[in-house]
Amino acid sequence: MYKICYVLVDSGSLKYLNQLLISLKTVRNYMPRKQICVVIDDKTKANLTEKNNYISIIEKYSEVKEVEIAQEFSYKERSRYLKTNLRSLVEGDFLFLDTDTICCCEFPEKISECDIAMVHDSHIENLTYDAFVHEITNVFGDKLPILSKKYEYFNSGVMWVKDTEKAKKFFGDWNKNWLISLKNGINRDQPSLNFCNEKNDNIISKLDDVWNVQINAIKFPIQYTTKALVIHYFNMSNSVYDIRMKNNNSDIWEIENWEDIVTKPRELFVPGFYVGQDSEIGEIMSSKQFEVIKSLYFFHRKIYEKNEKILNKISNIRKRKVKTDLQ
Repeated sequence: MYKICYVLVDSGSLKYLNQLLISLKTVRNYMPRKQICVVIDDKTKANLTEKNNYISIIEKYSEVKEVEIAQEFSYKERSRYLKTNLRSLVEGDFLFLDTDTICCCEFPEKISECDIAMVHDSHIENLTYDAFVHEITNVFGDKLPILSKKYEYFNSGVMWVKDTEKAKKFFGDWNKNWLISLKNGINRDQPSLNFCNEKNDNIISKLDDVWNVQINAIKFPIQYTTKALVIHYFNMSNSVYDIRMKNNNSDIWEIENWEDIVTKPRELFVPGFYVGQDSEIGEIMSSKQFEVIKSLYFFHRKIYEKNEKILNKISNIRKRKVKTDLQ
């Protein structure tokens, strides 16, 4: 029998604690007897104990396992450190869930016979050379001789992990290479995860996409939403998933639409619009030019905003010219 595992690192803002509590409550709603383990670092334990002993709230739903980590790691780095070490910290087979996930139903008793299994990142089966690969090559260079072919790139938000020697070796390699990645300025865990997958003969098997429906993915996975087992909403601040909080002064969020989250979790998407993959807009959104615009927006916001102002000025000049010509 496998257990469900989480990693919680919280600086005291309680954002990740609240995300965890939402996910825990949905798991307990469908699986009241399921064994759950939340792995936390020593700083998080101190922060949450100091603030009204919030650890006791987690313990209503789950076992809590504290791990001491070297003081020089930042909170974000602590989260990745625990995640890449998880196989050595938890006994038995486990299904790992990120805190920003919603459990949509009771999970089956058997998930996979494979040592490790995950869903492809953004539900894209094969990636070509792109920003993700560029990150990997910046760190590991010619140690990754796969750049000319399509390859699999997995998302670590939901991970099936068996208690086997192969899985333990893989996580050991992952942690070691994540530390190398960190020294090279990349603290995210997925570049090193996918590098290690290639170096370990592609040990990661593919989980069915319904196990990690990434609703903020590059291409919205509409085909999986009605059968989702886990919805991965990627942080509430800019998610298309509708979690509405009550206006109050409590540190622990009170969810206004909690009954909806529990009874119809696959339907709670904020109003939006659908773009067909083969439509003209879909073609634009799949283009390299659009990728450049997104990169500017997320990583070079000042340049993006400057370009937007220039284009607005050009647009206004054209509008005035058209208006003058019509007169």
